[in-house]
Amino acid sequence: NGNNGVPNSLQSLKSTSRLKPNYIEVDVRYTKDHQFVVMHDDNLKSLTGKNLKPEQATLEQLEKITMKAVGHQTKITSFQKYANYAWNHGQKLLVEIKIPSISQKYESLSKVFLSKYGKSLVKHHDLIHSLNQGLINSIHKKDPNLKVGFIISYNTESLPHKGNNFYTIEYSTLDNELV
Repeated sequence: NGNNGVPNSLQSLKSTSRLKPNYIEVDVRYTKDHQFVVMHDDNLKSLTGKNLKPEQATLEQLEKITMKAVGHQTKITSFQKYANYAWNHGQKLLVEIKIPSISQKYESLSKVFLSKYGKSLVKHHDLIHSLNQGLINSIHKKDPNLKVGFIISYNTESLPHKGNNFYTIEYSTLDNELV
């Protein structure tokens, strides 16, 4: 809710889930050792002071780092720990998968992500969305039981139709014409 802990942390999940929202949105990134960490930014600098990208470190290295924001501090957490807490407390997730770079092969990323979390995400009625339509198409093709959506970051006249169960629209571009 903006001041309930460091964003994208187990700390903020615990605080926010007490409010019983339908979904909690969480950002995940791929690590050097092919794990997933809860993190919005593509660089840790603003939350930790370290000039480091999540894909340049292992999950074990990242979990030792402390983040600070909005008067709170906590350690970086794995998506597995974050998701387990949510699932054990009946909290549905809206998972945004972030891709480190345009050149990243989303096919391998989607394969690893689905092998680790696909069945559990379906079981708990969670949703997945991304700014990368190729990733969304890949996930939808590999597991059509998962509800997937494309994040639209700008106002557009046409929406991609293939492989999406829903769209997420950036609030700053939402207007009556788009609706």
